[in-house]
Amino acid sequence: MTEWDWLRLVYLAMVLGLLIGTVRTHRIGGRKALVMILAWLCIFMVAAGIAAIVTERTAEPAVEAAPLEGDAVLT
Repeated sequence: MTEWDWLRLVYLAMVLGLLIGTVRTHRIGGRKALVMILAWLCIFMVAAGIAAIVTERTAEPAVEAAPLEGDAVLT
C-alpha cells in the first residue's frame, strides 16, 4: 500500500456509510435500492471506460531502447 491508500479507504468507508444512511432515511425498499445501485455502478463504469480511452489515446508512445549490438564497451 502506498502512503495515501489508507486515506482512500477511510474516504470510501465514509462515502459508503453516508450512502447507507441516506438509503435507510428515505426508507427505500430492497429491490429499488438494488436497481439504484446497479444504475450508479453502470454510470461509473461507463465514465471509467471513457476516461481510460481518453488517457490511452493521449498517452505518449513508449520509446524503445537502441540495440546494443555494436557497443564496444559491452562486447
